[in-house]
Amino acid sequence: MKHTQFHKLLLIAPIALFAWVLPARASTVIKVHWSDVCRAAAGNELTITTADGKTAEGYCLKVDIDEIQLSTTKQGVVKIARTALSRIEMQHGAEESRLTSLGRSMRGALKQETGWIFSPAAPLGIAAVPATIAWGIVAAPFCAIGDLANADGNSKQQIQVI
Repeated sequence: MKHTQFHKLLLIAPIALFAWVLPARASTVIKVHWSDVCRAAAGNELTITTADGKTAEGYCLKVDIDEIQLSTTKQGVVKIARTALSRIEMQHGAEESRLTSLGRSMRGALKQETGWIFSPAAPLGIAAVPATIAWGIVAAPFCAIGDLANADGNSKQQIQVI
């Protein structure tokens, strides 16, 4: 009986691993009211395509009754009429990888802790450095799995005005 339970565990473990590793993908279309476009963008960059094919990329500043205002890097504030809109896409991502974030936080912690070694707080530094290294060793595989699961990085979502 124990042998059968072990085989069940071997069968269920990969399924559980994939369910945990694969991120839940958001819907590709978000339906919002015109007045809530900036709120739905939540600080993410928008790409707006007009009916004549022109595009503007920037961050939503304000939505008026008949226009939307974007803050762009090249053109400053751009106003686009609501009637001229063809498509609104929101760019997710551009976040640093989990391994990079782990390395950055470990570097900062180790810098501080090695400074403690040559101060009156030497016992604290001597204890903290190995703990930080162990933390990095344990966390690195999980960071790598998270990075692989989110390998597409930047993803776009369409915002549909209802």
